[in-house]
Amino acid sequence: MPDGLFRSSDGSGRPEGVPGWRLDARLAAQVIAARRERGVKIVVDYEHATLTRAKDGLPAPAAGWIDPAHLEYRPGVGLVATEVEWTTTAAGHLTAREYGYGSPVFPFDPRTGDITGLHSFALTNDPGLTGVNTALSAIVAATQETPEVNTLEKLLAALGLPALPAGCCLAINPAIK
Repeated sequence: MPDGLFRSSDGSGRPEGVPGWRLDARLAAQVIAARRERGVKIVVDYEHATLTRAKDGLPAPAAGWIDPAHLEYRPGVGLVATEVEWTTTAAGHLTAREYGYGSPVFPFDPRTGDITGLHSFALTNDPGLTGVNTALSAIVAATQETPEVNTLEKLLAALGLPALPAGCCLAINPAIK
């Protein structure tokens, strides 16, 4: 979840009535403490199925789980999971690059836009947040070193994604900010 003030970029105008959603160190600490106190892992699903399909009694399988002990706040980046327990199926989707983005589900104060919790996280190919890309860029900027593959390996590890297969190359576009 991005640090600072952020909005959806999918044309929905969310959130309405406030300049945007907001996360800072204090709010992130409250979210992390609440999730740890609850003692339940955070579900990672596909395309928000936990919200959309499960309410209709349809299957909404997990793609993975985030232990709240692995949540941390990084200034300039936001709330991140340092580890994700991926299911075998999800690991296959990620390795095959069938999913490229993530999308958090969170409650917020409608008067201020302050983030008040973290419900779940979804693998998606159509993210609704502009700040998620900013958060990924900040991780890349924070881990810059040569050769470039070390940066990529650190980025994948920071996101809890599997490493690239041996001998695989990926060009990193230096124009991405």
